[in-house]
Amino acid sequence: MKKLFKSIAALMLVIIAFVTTPKAVAGPEAFGCTNSINSAVNLTSWPTNSMTTNSASNYVGQLTGGYLNVSDQSQAGFYFYCQSLTNTNTTVTFTLIRSAVQGPPGVYQDTNGNITNIDWETTATLTFSIPIVGTNPVYFITNLGESFIYPARYVGIYSITNSGNGSVLTNTSAGLIKKVIPTRWP
Repeated sequence: MKKLFKSIAALMLVIIAFVTTPKAVAGPEAFGCTNSINSAVNLTSWPTNSMTTNSASNYVGQLTGGYLNVSDQSQAGFYFYCQSLTNTNTTVTFTLIRSAVQGPPGVYQDTNGNITNIDWETTATLTFSIPIVGTNPVYFITNLGESFIYPARYVGIYSITNSGNGSVLTNTSAGLIKKVIPTRWP
């Protein structure tokens, strides 16, 4: 009877340890960038999901998206999906930036609209160029290693450029795939 009690107690401890262990947030999480990237356009904005400034004034309102929290990740993957509406070749370039602040990052302005403080790195450290061929759907996935993810608490898209003339990309989605069990705590 004593052995049975000890076995049950040990089993209960294992179950409690398993149930109370923090679980990883895994899977894709989208930045929420624009659904359409028009031809020959450069969208540039801090990752706040606000209006953007770009080289083609008639496309005002396309978004580079918000930011994603990576504070409990040591690695992640970047994904991009799109399809071209036109049978032309182009290249889409993404520039990612990071922030190491404790709370949600921001861009602050004075009453005259001048930027006074930025919680984001001022020199972007990672750029991807993705070839788009014809009207074929494009699925792009790559790893973002520990040297990029670990120093950051937040990651966002700073710019999206479609270099093709006459190529309109639609059904676009970009984000991170969080795939590692949390290794650090805020």
